[in-house]
Amino acid sequence: MSDFMEEQNRIGLIGLGSMGSNIAKILLRDNYSITVYNQSNSKYSQFTGNDNVQRSDSIEDFAEKLQRSGSAIVWLMIPGGSPTNSMVDRLSELLKEGSIVIDGSNSKYEDSMANYKKMNLKSISYLDVGVAGGPDDLLKGVALSVGGDMDAFEKAEPVLKAVAGEGTYEHVGGSGQGHWWKGAHNAYFYSIYPKAAQIAKLMMDRQGLDVQKALKLFATAPPITTGIPQSILDAYESGLITGKVQPEIPVSKMVSSFVDKEVSEGADLTLIREALRCYPTMSEGTKSVMNPAKKKLTGH
Repeated sequence: MSDFMEEQNRIGLIGLGSMGSNIAKILLRDNYSITVYNQSNSKYSQFTGNDNVQRSDSIEDFAEKLQRSGSAIVWLMIPGGSPTNSMVDRLSELLKEGSIVIDGSNSKYEDSMANYKKMNLKSISYLDVGVAGGPDDLLKGVALSVGGDMDAFEKAEPVLKAVAGEGTYEHVGGSGQGHWWKGAHNAYFYSIYPKAAQIAKLMMDRQGLDVQKALKLFATAPPITTGIPQSILDAYESGLITGKVQPEIPVSKMVSSFVDKEVSEGADLTLIREALRCYPTMSEGTKSVMNPAKKKLTGH
């Protein structure tokens, strides 16, 4: 544990929704003491009788209790946008120099860059952290993308490691880069999910198909789970993504005929069909990534 952390007897946590509550459980499991603040006191009942949790009646009370031994680390886990920005304003007035704020919200990266500057004027460090995973994932391990100054990252690293668990955490760049990464991650998530849902519905409507077994295979087939992003990483690390002009990427005739046939019979595969129609007009940049990654994944 870093010297900075050895000086701290307590971590601050603001926001006890489903994500914040599980972060509290993780920190307590790792033998941290925490000072908590939540607008609704009803959330405090889960910590009744726990001597390692100090509850606060107000944000001023929170800051006073947390900083009795000096500067502190505060993990902020409230909705992005106005709630987070307003809380950063308050914390910039209440926290002591040398403190670190870890913002785990889904904030716009531009807001995070502004909040970084705001805190920097008060000699307070600000880390924008994208948390990839839901409340239950937190207890098993999530991915944390951290933006901000490297020295603040290194000081807060024990806390980040504790929360990441069996997942991973990385310092991905300067101010705003952590939340920019989360935006890119979510763009992938939201674009691929409806297509998976369309195919799953097609399976559910298929006469004679054992839907449960079919969905089990759908869930475990490597390209559907982590195979696609992993193949891109493998191709990048192997130096295969060069930016050079790539050949056209054809859609398998098996796939195109399958989709056309199902659509002709009334299946709703509009999203899938639209994606397949984009292949001939795919940009050179996209092809320069997809071609080598696809070869890594499928062998051809």
